[in-house]
Amino acid sequence: MLSPLIGYAIYLLIAIPHVYGQMAMGTLLFTLLFNLIPKKLIAIPLYVIGFGGSAFILTAAYTFNTFTENERLKFDIPTAVIFETTDYQTALEKASKEEKPIFVDFYTGWCSPCLAFTKNVLTDEAVGLHMNEAFINLKYDAEIDEGMKVAKRFKVDSYPTILIIDANENLLEDLTETRIPQRDDMITVSKKYSSK
Repeated sequence: MLSPLIGYAIYLLIAIPHVYGQMAMGTLLFTLLFNLIPKKLIAIPLYVIGFGGSAFILTAAYTFNTFTENERLKFDIPTAVIFETTDYQTALEKASKEEKPIFVDFYTGWCSPCLAFTKNVLTDEAVGLHMNEAFINLKYDAEIDEGMKVAKRFKVDSYPTILIIDANENLLEDLTETRIPQRDDMITVSKKYSSK
């Protein structure tokens, strides 16, 4: 009975960077220790509680992952900002060649402020005009594919995280250090970097 739960917990540990996998695996391993209790009158209720707790955590993880996948689709909207579709290394090379800094937007599917930034700021024509001139633009879901690797490289742990880096991966500015930038903020920042 524990095999499917352990399998799903292992999947969560490997494939999805959330605490659900750690919590579920910890609870399952702790539950298995109850088998060592010689008095079954004590062990069985503890085992049932541990099993139930693990099942609850994994159900919550499944629900959260399903929600995130559905929300992730909402980010696939046209924006005025033109984002690179190449890999990260190619974007660094392009930034070096064009002598431009790189704008990097890290988001997650479950992050509603990230979606608001995309919908309300990055779709603005004036923002797009200035950002496309000033930067090589990158946008990464920090929980999948290359986005996970790049986010880890910059120690991203909150969302959105919006960075400006140079072609040598030096951090020039963290635009989300105090608050999420708005339309006018992005135009001002773009002008600042396009004048360099």
